[in-house]
Amino acid sequence: MSGIEGVGVFLGMDVGKTARHGHGLTPAGKKVFLRSAPRRSGRPTCR
Repeated sequence: MSGIEGVGVFLGMDVGKTARHGHGLTPAGKKVFLRSAPRRSGRPTCR
């Protein structure tokens, strides 16, 4: 893919020390999704 044609939403995730945040933006920069969730205690697991 050489450009952003055909992309409907850009997704991003921020993994912080106290919480995780998910973001969704349209190509025009409008926020369409923003949600946070607390981090679980213990070691992270890969699934």
